[in-house]
Amino acid sequence: MAHSIEWQWRDTGSGPGRMQRVIVYDDVEDEAQTAYRAFLVHSASCETCKRAEVPCEAGRELGKAYRAARRRARQH
Repeated sequence: MAHSIEWQWRDTGSGPGRMQRVIVYDDVEDEAQTAYRAFLVHSASCETCKRAEVPCEAGRELGKAYRAARRRARQH
């Protein structure tokens, strides 16, 4: 699996942002991994999802998309 290391900006929320080294993989991710990453990114950045026990509408939809992608992956 080919990868590279690059610097990406990270917004820390209450304080100043920062640069962080990350590994970037060159291969194509499967649908479930992509959906899960979208769900995690949203959950970490959405104030409603961070504070509430129940996610916002977008968080619910991203969660549904992830679960559906996992089911499809298991069927193959």
